[in-house]
Amino acid sequence: MQIESELKFPVDDFKVVMQRLSRMSGIHSPWYFERNIVLDDEKGSLKNKDFLLRLRTGLNTKLTLKLPVDNKIPGLAKCRQEFETGLEDIDAAQSIFRHLGFKVWLRYEKYRQVWSLNKVEVCLDILPFGRFVEIEGSEDSIIETASMLGLEQVTATARTYFQLNRDHALKQGW
Repeated sequence: MQIESELKFPVDDFKVVMQRLSRMSGIHSPWYFERNIVLDDEKGSLKNKDFLLRLRTGLNTKLTLKLPVDNKIPGLAKCRQEFETGLEDIDAAQSIFRHLGFKVWLRYEKYRQVWSLNKVEVCLDILPFGRFVEIEGSEDSIIETASMLGLEQVTATARTYFQLNRDHALKQGW
């Protein structure tokens, strides 16, 4: 288990951010397509407890459980307990969860490139409703890295991609 802290920054494009990441000697993955499947039961029991159970495919396949952080000191970044492990067969895992009473509650997809720096992980994400720079690390290192990348703290959000997608849909009148 680890504590995950992250912030997202909407951007028009990644050109300047990628140039600065390169100058910072960031190591990066290739761009890849990622699918995320969020599971819950009929009653939404996990969502009601602020839990997230996710299956993810991309560069590798993972099972993730995210939980609230006990006694979290309020801050700018979203903080979650995160339990994550690799999966050999996502279809088998989905069948196991279906037999346990879980169904697909949400699917979302994105193109992603991950940059690793010494203190943080920077993800460049392209979703149907926008481009985002997601920075994970300690809150101090997130804010410091965002500043070095030219990202303004005022644009930062701790909202999930589901929430951002819903906000976009409401703005469009969907």
